[in-house]
Amino acid sequence: MIYDPHLTGLDSEDDCHNLAVESAPAHPEVPMLLAWSPAEVPDYGSLRGIRALAPHVHAAAHEPEALFRQIHNSLAPTTATAGQSA
Repeated sequence: MIYDPHLTGLDSEDDCHNLAVESAPAHPEVPMLLAWSPAEVPDYGSLRGIRALAPHVHAAAHEPEALFRQIHNSLAPTTATAGQSA
């Protein structure tokens, strides 16, 4: 998943929820990257807060090749699971 760390949504009681904060710990098996605008300085407090709940979350690279590598590496099977069959 690639999330804007500032993306929020309202529930049925109009309570605001940060979608990255709630999705990351709910789906620890799914790699997550947090993407900020290249014109914006990343909010490291938000990243630290999300990583405290879900250590598998990382800041996304801005350069296309680096982002492609991040996505590829997060989806590539690890050495431990590469030999296992489904």
